[in-house]
Amino acid sequence: MLTNEIICAISEDNSREYIRLLHNYGLWSRYFGCSGYPGHTSSNQTYTISDESAMIIDKAFCELKQKQPNLYKLLNMFYIQCKSPDEIFLILKKQNKEQKIKTRHCSNYFRFNPAVDTALRYVTTQAICDLIRRGEQLILNQLRIMNEGV
Repeated sequence: MLTNEIICAISEDNSREYIRLLHNYGLWSRYFGCSGYPGHTSSNQTYTISDESAMIIDKAFCELKQKQPNLYKLLNMFYIQCKSPDEIFLILKKQNKEQKIKTRHCSNYFRFNPAVDTALRYVTTQAICDLIRRGEQLILNQLRIMNEGV
């Protein structure tokens, strides 16, 4: 069952309240976690989301992780790790470069897949922003499905 906080946030498409909720979920995840459990790190920032709402959103994030792990990684970097699209772009480029080195040195273990392995060469910050918006929409859809299931 969804909380009133989530129900209000998902009632409209592209709601500022929904994005605010995701931002606060990121703060909750990054610094505090569930009440009664030690936080990951300390922060001067405070979040305005209940533990119950955050755990429901966390469940939606986990479902995204199972269905689309790469999209989950982008949302994780953006909301939970608080990386900007430009920082995510640099991280992906670095990972692509490291993968190429591994592929060259361990050719018996890795097979080159042009569709996947060269895709990062063409990624842009705008594409990352578009993928983040897509992930936000998928989380929103998942929350709406949870709401209808009640």
